[in-house]
Amino acid sequence: MKRDPADGTGGLAAAAEIASGFSVEAYRGLRPGLDPSTPDTPEWAKAIDILKLRLEERFLRPIDHLARLRRRTDGVVPGFAMLALDCVVIDTLQSFREGRVATGEGSAAHSFREFLKSPRFAD
Repeated sequence: MKRDPADGTGGLAAAAEIASGFSVEAYRGLRPGLDPSTPDTPEWAKAIDILKLRLEERFLRPIDHLARLRRRTDGVVPGFAMLALDCVVIDTLQSFREGRVATGEGSAAHSFREFLKSPRFAD
């Protein structure tokens, strides 16, 4: 499938979900109202809520679930899986910061370097 970075969906099917209950088609409808010069709009509030939900569903809740498994004595050792998800979160956040829209744009090494150069890690 040819990717179209112009709309920020990487050529995904309209019915694909960005987050639970929010499709690519809905994003395409929201996208024209996302003007960086006017960040205090209902469209931006909706986009932020969707991003939070996406991060929670795909990364943060699974990490929490794995952390609970670690406390049990069932032979599960999820530390590496948790760390891998942490790394994907960093790459995802940096991708949003850089405006990357397609998988494979840029490198994970670049993402980590740039992420760790942010002011939050200055000390």
